[in-house]
Amino acid sequence: VVEQEDTYIRHSLDVDRRMVIRIRRDKASQKALLTFKGASKSTADVAWPDYDVEIDRSEQLQGILLSSGYQILCIIEKRRRSFHLGDLEINVDS
Repeated sequence: VVEQEDTYIRHSLDVDRRMVIRIRRDKASQKALLTFKGASKSTADVAWPDYDVEIDRSEQLQGILLSSGYQILCIIEKRRRSFHLGDLEINVDS
Protein backbone atom coordinates (compact mmCIF):
# COMPACT_ATOMS: atom_id res chain seq x y z
CA VAL A 1 0.00 0.00 0.00
CA VAL A 2 1.31 3.42 -1.01
CA GLU A 3 0.04 6.67 0.50
CA GLN A 4 -0.13 9.52 -1.98
CA GLU A 5 -1.28 13.11 -2.14
CA ASP A 6 -2.44 14.49 -5.50
CA THR A 7 -2.71 18.27 -5.94
CA TYR A 8 -4.61 19.29 -9.08
CA ILE A 9 -3.83 22.77 -10.42
CA ARG A 10 -5.17 24.80 -13.34
CA HIS A 11 -4.47 28.25 -14.71
CA SER A 12 -7.01 30.92 -13.78
CA LEU A 13 -7.52 31.84 -17.48
CA ASP A 14 -8.32 28.22 -18.41
CA VAL A 15 -12.06 28.49 -17.70
CA ASP A 16 -12.84 25.45 -19.88
CA ARG A 17 -10.29 23.37 -17.93
CA ARG A 18 -8.49 22.21 -21.08
CA MET A 19 -5.18 21.71 -19.23
CA VAL A 20 -4.55 20.40 -15.73
CA ILE A 21 -1.33 19.97 -13.78
CA ARG A 22 -1.06 17.35 -11.05
CA ILE A 23 1.65 17.15 -8.43
CA ARG A 24 1.68 13.65 -6.93
CA ARG A 25 3.62 13.22 -3.70
CA ASP A 26 4.49 9.78 -2.35
CA LYS A 27 4.38 10.14 1.41
CA ALA A 28 6.80 7.29 2.24
CA SER A 29 9.54 7.96 -0.31
CA GLN A 30 9.05 11.76 -0.43
CA LYS A 31 9.29 11.51 -4.23
CA ALA A 32 7.11 13.70 -6.40
CA LEU A 33 5.83 13.51 -9.95
CA LEU A 34 4.60 16.44 -12.05
CA THR A 35 1.96 15.47 -14.61
CA PHE A 36 0.60 17.70 -17.35
CA LYS A 37 -2.79 16.62 -18.69
CA GLY A 38 -4.12 18.27 -21.83
CA ALA A 39 -7.53 17.67 -23.34
CA SER A 40 -7.53 15.31 -26.30
CA LYS A 41 -7.64 16.99 -29.71
CA SER A 42 -9.60 14.07 -31.12
CA THR A 43 -13.37 14.18 -30.78
CA ALA A 44 -13.49 10.37 -30.66
CA ASP A 45 -10.86 9.99 -27.93
CA VAL A 46 -11.96 10.76 -24.38
CA ALA A 47 -8.63 9.97 -22.69
CA TRP A 48 -6.44 12.96 -21.91
CA PRO A 49 -2.81 12.57 -22.95
CA ASP A 50 -0.46 13.13 -20.04
CA TYR A 51 3.23 13.81 -19.62
CA ASP A 52 5.13 12.97 -16.43
CA VAL A 53 8.41 14.21 -15.00
CA GLU A 54 9.96 13.52 -11.58
CA ILE A 55 10.60 16.64 -9.53
CA ASP A 56 12.79 17.22 -6.50
CA ARG A 57 11.29 20.34 -4.96
CA SER A 58 7.53 19.98 -5.30
CA GLU A 59 6.62 22.62 -2.70
CA GLN A 60 8.75 25.24 -4.45
CA LEU A 61 7.31 24.34 -7.86
CA GLN A 62 3.78 24.57 -6.48
CA GLY A 63 4.62 28.01 -5.07
CA ILE A 64 5.91 29.16 -8.47
CA LEU A 65 2.74 27.94 -10.19
CA LEU A 66 0.44 29.58 -7.64
CA SER A 67 2.36 32.85 -8.00
CA SER A 68 1.95 32.66 -11.79
CA GLY A 69 -1.85 32.62 -12.00
CA TYR A 70 -2.48 28.94 -11.30
CA GLN A 71 -5.05 27.82 -8.74
CA ILE A 72 -5.49 24.63 -6.76
CA LEU A 73 -8.57 22.72 -7.95
CA CYS A 74 -8.44 20.04 -5.27
CA ILE A 75 -6.14 17.93 -3.11
CA ILE A 76 -6.78 14.21 -2.89
CA GLU A 77 -5.15 12.06 -0.22
CA LYS A 78 -5.35 8.37 -0.97
CA ARG A 79 -4.02 4.91 -0.31
CA ARG A 80 -3.18 2.99 -3.50
CA ARG A 81 -2.95 -0.75 -3.91
CA SER A 82 -1.44 -1.96 -7.19
CA PHE A 83 -1.95 -5.35 -8.80
CA HIS A 84 -0.61 -6.85 -12.01
CA LEU A 85 -2.37 -9.18 -14.41
CA GLY A 86 -0.16 -10.00 -17.37
CA ASP A 87 0.80 -6.67 -18.93
CA LEU A 88 -1.96 -4.77 -17.10
CA GLU A 89 -1.51 -2.73 -13.95
CA ILE A 90 -4.63 -2.31 -11.82
CA ASN A 91 -4.68 0.45 -9.20
CA VAL A 92 -7.29 0.57 -6.44
CA ASP A 93 -7.47 3.83 -4.49
CA SER A 94 -9.21 4.39 -1.20
